[in-house]
Amino acid sequence: MSETPQIGYRLATPEEDSFFRRLFDITRAPEFQMSGIVGDPLAQLLESQYHARQTHYAAMYPTAEYRLILADGELTGGMIVREMDEHLHLIDITLLDECRGRGIGTLVMRELQATAESAGKGVLLHVEHFNPARRLYDRLGFVEVEEIGLYKRMVWKP
Repeated sequence: MSETPQIGYRLATPEEDSFFRRLFDITRAPEFQMSGIVGDPLAQLLESQYHARQTHYAAMYPTAEYRLILADGELTGGMIVREMDEHLHLIDITLLDECRGRGIGTLVMRELQATAESAGKGVLLHVEHFNPARRLYDRLGFVEVEEIGLYKRMVWKP
């Protein structure tokens, strides 16, 4: 991958759901492992949690797009985005572990902001208090507008 990767996207097909499942496991498995859940119980819990999330997303965000993130043509992550009247709503974004820390997330977020701005919209997202991505969102000008349980609702406006 080059120093400043070329970022691209494509819509995921239903057959690529396994990649989104892999991304889900990357972010959620460590949380459950900290509670001592490992092995088959962890695999079963992740499966049920992923199914519950997908069912919830399908009901709450039926128009959301599942996008694969490519850096220099390599599959590096995924994001779920829906268009709203005033915002692009970033429902989820995850990069593969080996692709983190390379500036890809910053490039993706800046492109999302540019897309929103050209449409006269802002960007809305929710982030957990402890998520390291929170620093990126702060740096990119997102502002906390509400606290909801473990999450902070953040908005960026052009």
